[in-house]
Amino acid sequence: MRTRLVLESQQGRLIQSTHRRRASFTRQTENSLKRATIPTMHFQKSMPRLPIPKLEDTIKRFTLAVEPILSAQEFNDFKLLLKDFEKNDGVFLNGKLKEYAEKNSHSSYITDFWFDMYLKDRRQIVFTHTPVIVAVLPPNLNPSGPHTQSIRCTNTIISALRFKEALETGTLYPDIYHMNPKNANNPTYDALCRFTPRKFSYFMSYFQNSYPLDMSQYKNLFSSTRLPCPEKDKLVVNPASRNVIFLRNGHLYSVDVLSPTGEVIDPKELLQNIEYILEDSSNPAFPAPVFTTTDRDTWTTVRERLMGLDANDDLFRLIDGALFHVSLEDSTCNSGPGNEKEVESAVKKLLIGDGRNRWFDKSLNMVFLKDGNFGLQFEHSWGDGISVVRFLNDVCKDSFQHPALPYDLTSLDVLPIKRTPSQVQKEVKRLKIRLDEHSQEVCKNAMLEFDKKASSLHFSVYRGAPGFGKSFAKQAKISPDSLMQLCIQLGYYQISNGQTVATYESCSTAGFKHGRTETIRACTNETKRFTEAFFRENVSKSELKRLMKECSKKHGELTRNAATGQGCDRHLFAMKQLALAGACERIPELFKNEIYDKVHQFILSTSTVPSDYCSAGAFCPVVPTGLGVGYEIAEETVGFAVTSYNGTRCSEFTDSMTDITQKLQNILT
Repeated sequence: MRTRLVLESQQGRLIQSTHRRRASFTRQTENSLKRATIPTMHFQKSMPRLPIPKLEDTIKRFTLAVEPILSAQEFNDFKLLLKDFEKNDGVFLNGKLKEYAEKNSHSSYITDFWFDMYLKDRRQIVFTHTPVIVAVLPPNLNPSGPHTQSIRCTNTIISALRFKEALETGTLYPDIYHMNPKNANNPTYDALCRFTPRKFSYFMSYFQNSYPLDMSQYKNLFSSTRLPCPEKDKLVVNPASRNVIFLRNGHLYSVDVLSPTGEVIDPKELLQNIEYILEDSSNPAFPAPVFTTTDRDTWTTVRERLMGLDANDDLFRLIDGALFHVSLEDSTCNSGPGNEKEVESAVKKLLIGDGRNRWFDKSLNMVFLKDGNFGLQFEHSWGDGISVVRFLNDVCKDSFQHPALPYDLTSLDVLPIKRTPSQVQKEVKRLKIRLDEHSQEVCKNAMLEFDKKASSLHFSVYRGAPGFGKSFAKQAKISPDSLMQLCIQLGYYQISNGQTVATYESCSTAGFKHGRTETIRACTNETKRFTEAFFRENVSKSELKRLMKECSKKHGELTRNAATGQGCDRHLFAMKQLALAGACERIPELFKNEIYDKVHQFILSTSTVPSDYCSAGAFCPVVPTGLGVGYEIAEETVGFAVTSYNGTRCSEFTDSMTDITQKLQNILT
């Protein structure tokens, strides 16, 4: 979910409105997301390939990475095993990996293995592969207005369709990481790149210290879904899609938002369609969406059975092939001071809901609360946070600055067009999936199983006091992300009686063709030394500050290595997958060793979304005893949204943050 690269398209602050706008229904004819100075896929052909690191570098980096989380005996034993792998099995597998990469020169050596990791996973994806990003509210939206939910939903959908149009016409500006900020919004830079042939365009940008990013994931942003299949699911895309699926209280509705010629629905008509759906307060006895919360083998069997009943196959085509899904919820989120419990409840609603009102297979799900709060949930197999965050940023910015309908609309009676409920009903198709008795029984069991698992998932949030944020970290010459990772290490050390554990932080490798992510192992020897000193008495402030600087330096090194394809985890992962696929006569001892499994049990899974339009990010822990730590670092404050399957672990963690952040601030001042 995390992206460490700040894109040109993600820049820009929120524009705060200082006055109430009068309702205006002038329809926007220009798509503000179209920027044709450089075609969307202009750099794709010349993108560099993800490099395979030297085997000796990978072993050295991995050895250092696991040392702080192992006992002395474990580390010595494991180090010998790593050395043996480097001299023997690793040499053979690394050679095979290079051969594999050459045969797949159109892509990345990690791509197919990464897709398989997700699509072969038979667990419940709702608890493993569906994070949520929570967007900020529009500056002039009234959370308690009578039509807040439908107006926010309408404006967001229309802006999403503008994004889709720009993407498909090649006028969506490419993702570019500018090391030279003067190149951003620079007509000269754009012209040089645009008129350079695509075969060489990346290098033209590279020599100007600007780095284009891979755009291949965007093809799965719209009209795609994950289909349950035996042994391995598959991703499918419906290029002819024109509809959006709305979910309300477990019911499914299909609404065409594009005409057969591709014209976008009138926003006023869409608003009335949404209002019509919101009026339905009934609850189905057997909500079909809950099937998507089951394990993949169960869902595969049920779906095959349902497809054989009456017209269900036509309904599934509408559901699977929709542009995206929209869930309409009745809950609210008052995020004011002292309302942490309400915020925690709302984040849980946005992340997993009640299991009845979300189709978790869908690549893109928009979830709207009654007060206009909006979360963007995505199924992780098709892509990573970098493309989803770009989409969220552009859609929020467009819907805030160029809303299709005014946010201060208080009465639908002022709409220029009016339709009777029967006219609206013709455009809103309620989908009734037929279930036989066996499927109904599976549905009941699925609801019980989901409710049991969901009740064991706990949430806790922390919102820091002003003065401890990105600007403070920069002033202290400490990496802001390193500072946040230190907070996480200190918090866990305190609640676990002095443990240091495997910590996962994801880094985008979108600087390479079909790049996905690399692991930053944020628990290092440097963070361990600082953590132990932090909780030890009589350690001087100057010594603690020196240790913090070392942590920041190491974190920067790990980040650079990961972003440039010089991490260690993906290299080892790819070699293991080749071994499991039969590339060698036997599975190397390294990959069968229990310590190898232990260092891949990420007790702390951490992620952040650097965006002005994001208020929070949340996801479930990746292991039963772990924490899922979503964190945000703004200019003047920090925040955490933490999940756990132990009722007190996440709240103990967030409770520790006030004291920890105050002490860190004192060390650095």
